[in-house]
Amino acid sequence: MQQAQQNGIHMLPASDPLNSAQAGLQAPFSTMLESSMAEDVQAKAMLRLAEFGRGLSFNAENETIQFWQRFVSRFYGTAGRMRLTLVHRLTGDSKIFELVAPSLPRYYLGNAEAGVKEMQLILDAPTGPASTFPLIIEYPNVSLVYHYTSGSKVFTKGSLKATFTHDLKFDLLEIVSQEFTEYIPRPVDDPSNSPVPEAKPEGKKKGGSKRAVASSKKAMPMIPESAINEFGISPKTLRLLEVSDMFSKMNELLHYTAQTKRGPS
Repeated sequence: MQQAQQNGIHMLPASDPLNSAQAGLQAPFSTMLESSMAEDVQAKAMLRLAEFGRGLSFNAENETIQFWQRFVSRFYGTAGRMRLTLVHRLTGDSKIFELVAPSLPRYYLGNAEAGVKEMQLILDAPTGPASTFPLIIEYPNVSLVYHYTSGSKVFTKGSLKATFTHDLKFDLLEIVSQEFTEYIPRPVDDPSNSPVPEAKPEGKKKGGSKRAVASSKKAMPMIPESAINEFGISPKTLRLLEVSDMFSKMNELLHYTAQTKRGPS
């Protein structure tokens, strides 16, 4: 092995096998460490979202503002936001609403007041590894199921993207609802309303068939009305979203004015 000599100091050449072996070992170890950290972060994010989904399930207190204030404080940061995109079923037009943390308890309570007794979040596999700083995880396919007190169920399909703070709270939760299907419970026949068959006389009287048809119509069970509009949510929830979105924009404007000491131009 040849050695270079400089000022009486013997130096190993850059292509020395020992140096190459050490460098080769360090590179895979660093890659494995980064991969392990990314997987750990992704697992934490997935568990946090699962916990959030469980928090949307039925609770006897979900018709109180205090319950939803605790819920938002638990899962959203102080500057946290939710961005919700809804698509009109017929026209394909979309509406985007962005709600800041202070207005979120009223939104969730409004859902309950509109007849939603429970929400169910179903997550598919996330897209690739989550980024570590900031912590972001994306789900291209999610379902959000709304269970109404009337027995109706609305299945929405779309995507979800969550950006977390350092303490695993939502800095931004983005939900895009691309399509929905409503299932209305089949009405149950009430035997007490069923027409009682009458003995038919030998001679048919004029108008008897009309009375029978009318009696049958009275016995027809009523199909419940749809609980939602063409955006897949209740009209009350849509109005609440519009008001909350306006409040969020006003809040941003007031914050900008306070920071710059300037009003809107």
